[in-house]
Amino acid sequence: MAEPQTPLEVAKESLPETLPVLPLYDAVLFPKMVIPLVVLQVESIKLVDEAMTRDRIVGLLVSKKSADQKPEPKSNEESGGKVPEPPTAVTSDTEKTDPEKDLYQIGTTALILKLAKTEEDRAQLLVQGMNRFRVKGFEDGKTYLQAKVEYLEDVEDKGKETMALVTNLLGLFSKVVELSPALPQEMGAMAKTIQEPGILANVIASTINTSVAEKQNVLEIDDVKLRLKEITRLVNYQLEILELGHKIQSQVKGDMEKKQKEYYLRQQLEAIKEELGEKDDSGVELEEYRAKIEEKNLPEEAKKEDLEQVKKDTIEEFIRHAPFEVPNSMVEKIIRSEIKRIKESNPDEAFEENAFRSQMRPDAVRAVQTYLISDAIKKQQGIEVTKEEVDSRIETLAKINDMKPREFRRKLIKEGKFEELKNTIVQEKVEGWLIEVTDVTDEIVRKQTETSRIVKP
Repeated sequence: MAEPQTPLEVAKESLPETLPVLPLYDAVLFPKMVIPLVVLQVESIKLVDEAMTRDRIVGLLVSKKSADQKPEPKSNEESGGKVPEPPTAVTSDTEKTDPEKDLYQIGTTALILKLAKTEEDRAQLLVQGMNRFRVKGFEDGKTYLQAKVEYLEDVEDKGKETMALVTNLLGLFSKVVELSPALPQEMGAMAKTIQEPGILANVIASTINTSVAEKQNVLEIDDVKLRLKEITRLVNYQLEILELGHKIQSQVKGDMEKKQKEYYLRQQLEAIKEELGEKDDSGVELEEYRAKIEEKNLPEEAKKEDLEQVKKDTIEEFIRHAPFEVPNSMVEKIIRSEIKRIKESNPDEAFEENAFRSQMRPDAVRAVQTYLISDAIKKQQGIEVTKEEVDSRIETLAKINDMKPREFRRKLIKEGKFEELKNTIVQEKVEGWLIEVTDVTDEIVRKQTETSRIVKP
């Protein structure tokens, strides 16, 4: 997480007109903020070395490519070694970069505070943001990127509207900090001590959980009042998600406790009826359903389909027992994405957008409900996908598609499906957890029932 520091006061006229440029992945650096970086590849290390001999100033431009397309050190890849994930952001060499197409043209100058070289083609930096700049043009002559730049000034207005925006934003941010386990509680109090609206905007923009593209959009806004309004919109959205997540976690936890209690009581009742010679055929529990699947003696593929239906039904049951309103913005995002896909794949065909919206909305709402419940369970249970699980899945899919694992991985990244694969694995683990909870509960109940029979006088 970026950290605010005592502002660096550097006279505008003392800043260089030409900057060495490093492409930045995974993060946006705002003025006055400090973040760690990992620099990869020999040419990028050379850029850093030359900057250290001069003024220690570099320009950071955010890459438009996804984080999964960031380069890895060749030496580690060839030797089969594992490259650890960078702490916050990654910079790379520019061998295959078209700067005008692949990089945003507004960035931040950064002062290198600390440098530590760990390997020949790898270095760790601690940098502090200084000023925003716009690229006027890229220059040749070096093996790394250089850009002629102009520096941007904030347009500040400390009128009543601006101060009202600040007060409102601080209130919203305090709620976000309170509901976010990843944020230290001191962040809310620290934000209230910042006097300058522009610096406050930078601090909150760096801290909130939003996409790199949205943070880049904030960085590009010159008018501080407009920047505060945009950040207020983003904080409002995050707060809405956090409040829903908190509500869902409470509902899921309560529902699970209720179900576990019901399972136990139901099993105790069945044990009593059995002792009395009575039989209760009402209801088919999940374990019985799975047993029936086995009894069918179906082909493996058919068994798999039936068990997948069990998992889907389990998620559906949670949705029925924990109804809640979903953010309309998330539903609209799914619908807009599908409309865009249809139009791009069939540009010449007539398309009734309003009719499609009405038809798709229930499915989009259910998709958001499923996502939010799965996300709540994932957070509550600490369910994560590991690199080994992703590698194993890619290896399996690569064999099915008669491809090498590395080749198949690149295909997924190119088609933008790498994150989708990881999300699928997480969803499967969430569904598996639900099934496992049911199995474990039944096992506990069976043991308790058996024990009660043994000690019965």
